[in-house]
Amino acid sequence: RGSLGSDKFVIGGRFAGTFLKAKGLSPAGWCIEEDMIVVAEHLLSTAISRGVTLTLPAKEGMGFTREILATTGDCETIFWNGLLDCAGNPLSAKITEDVARYVARVTGEDDRLSILAGDTLVATV
Repeated sequence: RGSLGSDKFVIGGRFAGTFLKAKGLSPAGWCIEEDMIVVAEHLLSTAISRGVTLTLPAKEGMGFTREILATTGDCETIFWNGLLDCAGNPLSAKITEDVARYVARVTGEDDRLSILAGDTLVATV
């Protein structure tokens, strides 16, 4: 588990390309912060060693939406910081919108705690 007791992380948006590259993939059209690849590699290995589930975008955009919903299905708390937009991915707005609807629904129906951060995300949702 993470230091805050987190056992699942979904990484999307600007950070996703860097993490995909750290896993040895070649994410064409994604924002990649070359100077952060070593950090991403370390975080990936730390997560694996601690049994933390990390979800990264699938190559097909809507597959990522399904992965997010499956990953967060049993979470009591959802902390979401920033949009799930990805450079070069025309489905980015749809992914963010679909996940926002899901988070709003489960927060209301299942009495879960959802925390949204980042003024762009909050304005979008």
